[in-house]
Amino acid sequence: GTVPLQIWEMTDRLAGLDIDYNKLKGLIPTEVGRLTLLQSFDISSNDYSGTIPSEIGMLTALEWLDVNSNKLTGSLVREFGELTMLQALGLFGNPLTGAVPPQVQTLPLELLRLENTNLSGTIPSSLRLTLTTATIDCDSVSCACCFEVIADDVFIPCP
Repeated sequence: GTVPLQIWEMTDRLAGLDIDYNKLKGLIPTEVGRLTLLQSFDISSNDYSGTIPSEIGMLTALEWLDVNSNKLTGSLVREFGELTMLQALGLFGNPLTGAVPPQVQTLPLELLRLENTNLSGTIPSSLRLTLTTATIDCDSVSCACCFEVIADDVFIPCP
């Protein structure tokens, strides 16, 4: 199914949109940018495809963005840098490509999930100041902010 168009018109009252596990498909509509009061947006575990629209950057109150386990492609848009309140970013399980944009690296993230994507690049050590949880494919994204668990209570820096 799809989300009714009326949802994207609730610009003056919608603070959270949690529509995960609903077998939704199609593209993330550009109208998502109208929901400027949105603090939480969760469309995980659906069948969304296409790219994440640049209008996502208009959601400047957004604190939680979860698009995990869809079929989203393309690269991350630089407009992610406009999400200056974003504390949680879940992208895992999407065939996203390209480098993690520098704009993402400046966000006040506490949770970052990039595993099972085709993203590449570097996550700087400065994110250690805010991150409490990070799951990243160390084979494709190098980072000084996380550690790989090799045994109980034994951690090594990601290469």
